[in-house]
Amino acid sequence: MLRLDDAHVEPGGDVFSRVVYAAQSRDVRHVFVNGVALLRDGELTTLRLDEVLPRTRAQARALVARAAIDDAV
Repeated sequence: MLRLDDAHVEPGGDVFSRVVYAAQSRDVRHVFVNGVALLRDGELTTLRLDEVLPRTRAQARALVARAAIDDAV
């Protein structure tokens, strides 16, 4: 579920254009998958970022090293 009532998605008009061209990640308020709320009021309900982010960063570094990419992650 998206909030589409902030200034950056105005003026109104076609809702699909507003979602595709103007909506941002911060506009996502709720996400449900198979009836389970994964995001409620903009907050994760099933993951803890302090646990997930270090693992994802380590995986990103490993992928960069395997791909021999010079950009630091």
